[in-house]
Amino acid sequence: MSNLTPKPPWVPEYVPGTASTRDHSWMVAAGLTVVLISCCAVVVNTWIKALRSFRPQPPVSSIRLTSIPKGANFDQGEAAMCTSVGEDGHYNDAIPHCRAAIGLNPEAKDYNNLGWYLALDGRGAEAIEACKQAVRMQPAAIYYDSLAMAYAVAGNGKMAMAIEQGKVMPTRQVSTLDEDVTLGMSDFAVGRKADAKAAWELARNGTDASARRIATEFERKYR
Repeated sequence: MSNLTPKPPWVPEYVPGTASTRDHSWMVAAGLTVVLISCCAVVVNTWIKALRSFRPQPPVSSIRLTSIPKGANFDQGEAAMCTSVGEDGHYNDAIPHCRAAIGLNPEAKDYNNLGWYLALDGRGAEAIEACKQAVRMQPAAIYYDSLAMAYAVAGNGKMAMAIEQGKVMPTRQVSTLDEDVTLGMSDFAVGRKADAKAAWELARNGTDASARRIATEFERKYR
C-alpha cells in the first residue's frame, strides 16, 4: 500500500519536458502595468520641473525701452535710437525710430534726422518731404543741407545746388564735414564728378567718423 497522498482530481497531470501548465499571464500584465506607471511618473515629474524653472522672456520692444535712461521721455528714447542706429550706418533700421519720435513729439530735428537717413538710404522723394517739414519748423542751415542731400539723391541736382549755394554755403566754404558730403552729392547730381570726388575725399580724410563713413560709401556707390 502506498503512503503517498492521493492527487486531487483538479490538479493537472505534469508531463516531463513541457512548460508548467499554470497560467502566468496575469503576472506579466501586472509587471507591464508597473513599468508603464513608472514611466508616466518620470515624464510628469520632468514636466513639473520644467514648468517651475520656466521664466518668460520680455518682448524685444520692452528690452529696448528698458535701456532708456531713467527719467527720459519715450520720444527722447526714440530720437536717441534714431541717431544711434543711423550713425552706425543702419539707415533703414533707424527710420522707424525717427518716425516714432515724430509721432510722440514732432520737432524739427526729428524731421531732419528722418529726412537725412531716408536720403542716405536712397529714398530721395520721401526724404524731401521730411526735410521740407524740418526747414518749415526751423529754417536752420543744417536742415537745408539735409534738404539739398534729399534733392541730390532724388536726382534733382539743380535744386540741390541752389539750396547749397543759397542757404548753406554761398561761397562753397563748408563749415562741417557733413556739408562736404552733401556738396559732393550735389556736384555728382549735376554731373561734376571730379568736384564730387574731391569733396568726398575731404570728408573721408576728416575727423568726423560719420562723415568719413558716408563719404566712403558714396565713393563706392556713385562713380
